[in-house]
Order: sequence, then structure tokens, then C-alpha cells
Amino acid sequence: MFEAYITNTALYPLMGIEVGTTVHFPTTTQELQAALAKIGIDGKRYSEVFFTSFDSDVLGLYDHLYECENIDELNELGHALLEVRDKGGLETFEAALVLGNHT
Repeated sequence: MFEAYITNTALYPLMGIEVGTTVHFPTTTQELQAALAKIGIDGKRYSEVFFTSFDSDVLGLYDHLYECENIDELNELGHALLEVRDKGGLETFEAALVLGNHT
């Protein structure tokens, strides 16, 4: 439904390079853990994730996603969007995003 480029913010000041990877949502626990491990997020020394960019087929969604989102909540959103799509309500959801009626 959407993807995000995640980075390990702690490594940039240390190494001077951006360490990141793309995560496709919704995802599985195993895929998410592999992506986090790939960028050095171990939950001990490094745990902060920064979302550099978002891309989505859902019209207007990326306008409502921000750099410091909760990764678990994004995954829940991905699953919810699949359910909305499967029930035929994606166009209504997109219209609400675009028109701002998304309470």
C-alpha cells in the first residue's frame, strides 16, 4: 500500500553517511526486523528511526505522514488500508484525505 525510506539517525553523526533502507507496508515482523537490522537498529545502542521519505499508491497519503512516525502504527495503517481497499472503500478514503475530512 505504501513504502517508507527509514534511516538510523544515530549513525549519521558517527559515520557521516546516511544508513537507510526501504520498508514496504504492511510488512511482517520478520521483514521489519530484517530491515531494522540492515540499518543497525538493535533496540539497545541504536533505536531511533527517522523516515526520510514516503511513497504510496493511495492518493494524498504521503501528505499526512511525517519523519517521526511510529513504525508499528505505520504497519497497522498498512493493514487497515488493505482492508479498506478489499472492501472497496479506497476511493472514499482518498477523497477524505484530499478534502481534509479525515477525522
